[in-house]
Amino acid sequence: MEHRVGQQLGNYRLIQFLGQGGFAHVYLGEHIYLKTQDFLREAQTLAHLEHSHIVRVLDFGVQERTPFLVMQYAPKGSLRKAHSRGTILPTKTVLPYLKEVASGLHYAHERKVIHRDVKPENMLVGQRQHILLKAREIFRECNARRDLQRLEQSLENSSDTSSQELAMRK
Repeated sequence: MEHRVGQQLGNYRLIQFLGQGGFAHVYLGEHIYLKTQDFLREAQTLAHLEHSHIVRVLDFGVQERTPFLVMQYAPKGSLRKAHSRGTILPTKTVLPYLKEVASGLHYAHERKVIHRDVKPENMLVGQRQHILLKAREIFRECNARRDLQRLEQSLENSSDTSSQELAMRK
């Protein structure tokens, strides 16, 4: 029997072949409906973010079990494309970028939504040179207690690593 990775059986997409027994092949599967529900919840959250420095979600949905987002077009690409790594920009260029990004992040945070990956690749240059924060897979709703615990764990792990590295250097 051929492997069926990538195929769909019922509400499950087969992700990985795990092995076979005497009577069956065993696969790791992903429940499509649950993943679709997560997508729709995230898309709805993003669609409610209306700010001049966040890419607008114009429409979203699921067609034939394929989720889709229709977003505002930023014709000039990413900030990274506009300014390659290592480029030193004058303050008069950087300050407006910082103000626009900060404004978009502040707006999102007020709505309990956080950006998970702030970097030039995730900032788009709009029609009038305005910076737009990318939305898809970047923003998510904030659960304050859980996020604080993760942050504390992350800080503990990084401080442990830093002190270990320092001890090894001495």
